[in-house]
Amino acid sequence: VAALDCCDSPDHTLWGAAATAGGEYRFKWSNVFGPAAGDTYGRLLLQIAAARGAIGYLGIPFFATDYVVGGDGDLKETTGYSAVASYEHLWTPTVKSSITYSIFGTSEASDMELLAPDEPMWFDVKVRGSLLQAGIEDMVQPGLTIGAEAGYTWTTATGDYAGNSSAPLSVSFPNLAAYVRKFF
Repeated sequence: VAALDCCDSPDHTLWGAAATAGGEYRFKWSNVFGPAAGDTYGRLLLQIAAARGAIGYLGIPFFATDYVVGGDGDLKETTGYSAVASYEHLWTPTVKSSITYSIFGTSEASDMELLAPDEPMWFDVKVRGSLLQAGIEDMVQPGLTIGAEAGYTWTTATGDYAGNSSAPLSVSFPNLAAYVRKFF
């Protein structure tokens, strides 16, 4: 990432970084509960990620930029995190359901600048959110899958602007989707 100051001053450059760790565990329910559980399988997925100046790697909606540019061209990285927990259950060889919960947070801020004598200006904005989602799929024939999913998203933003805190702004909404997927 690079920003050019006005009036032919030098470029300011910074590098972003992101890291993620996760794991997946697949198991047969009859190994846990005995033969009464039948031939059903489950799969558990856990993943966490963190980023500084590379928010796109978190897999979240685009609530924040990778950096903030100050009036002097200095760059300040945005930071963030995300985490996902998901369980997928295979009811039959062609029918599966899943439930997923994910959270994220970002923080972006500017350095203090003087807009006029004795009038400093800066901001610090934090966005937090989560998503709960459930779905079901049926592979009706090889290469053809139909499915449906429902979810609910919660997001809250808070900010501090030159020492004045804003009231939290929250947005929540449901989502529903049905789909057909065909592989050729």
